[in-house]
Amino acid sequence: MKYRFTDEDKADLLSMGYPNKDLWQIQEAAKGKYTRYTLYTGDKGAGKRINGEEAIRILGRRVWLSGLARSAFHWTAMRSSPDEQYEVYFDSSRFFKDWWGK
Repeated sequence: MKYRFTDEDKADLLSMGYPNKDLWQIQEAAKGKYTRYTLYTGDKGAGKRINGEEAIRILGRRVWLSGLARSAFHWTAMRSSPDEQYEVYFDSSRFFKDWWGK
């Protein structure tokens, strides 16, 4: 997924408390090679891999940004859809392995 933050995305991230100097790391994590998304339904069974566009559609842009930003600094995150029927798991561990060698 090639993704460029809009001015609104940047404003949302800043309002969430992320400093401007950290936006590069969140933007980098948005690349498809770094963050993997898994969709879980209400039954909590096995998850299904989805792409970033699907995660945005299910969660909404702001909730997706929140999950992406969290995983960009903490390896993983989980966010629920507004109707709470779905959960999306964010795994950005590849970012840490590529950038920081961990």
